[in-house]
Amino acid sequence: MAPLAGRPLVRHAAAALRSAVERGVLQGRLAVVRDLTSPLAALLEADGLMLVEAPDSDQGLGHSLRAGLEAAERSIPRGPAAVVIALGDQPDIDPDVVEHLVLRWRTSGADAVRPRYSGEPDVPGHPVLLDRRLWTQAERLSGDAGLGKLLRGGGLRLELVDVSGHNPDIDTRADLLARDHPMET
Repeated sequence: MAPLAGRPLVRHAAAALRSAVERGVLQGRLAVVRDLTSPLAALLEADGLMLVEAPDSDQGLGHSLRAGLEAAERSIPRGPAAVVIALGDQPDIDPDVVEHLVLRWRTSGADAVRPRYSGEPDVPGHPVLLDRRLWTQAERLSGDAGLGKLLRGGGLRLELVDVSGHNPDIDTRADLLARDHPMET
């Protein structure tokens, strides 16, 4: 909810995903929130996202991912499918990157696809596309490990898509201030 460039931080990510839907890259948008009555939930619902409640999300990202993947399994018809998992604290999500992930999945049949940003080639990139074959493994997600453990676990085909730039998290007030007022070089 912190303001960035005149609007709440999460609205930047929501707008990028809305653009991907409008371009036909994605079929819908779903947001996982701790409380359906929160101001964050109201904001995301007003932006047209389907909401999923994850009251145990305070126990770590794994709980939110599990709730979102279970909701996707219930709402997306059987057959080949994938979800793009994006983080609300990443305002620089690029709809073109989302499109590259989807295209790579469609052509490769990979279990997961993630970007590798030129500005941070050694940092696991987001958003991440996850094939339906892996959704049931969400039962094992817990704590703050998120998808990292699953994607490093071996036995799956992970594709990387090289893209320019970077997509940093805004996790702290310092991150937000640095983003709003970048240092001159």
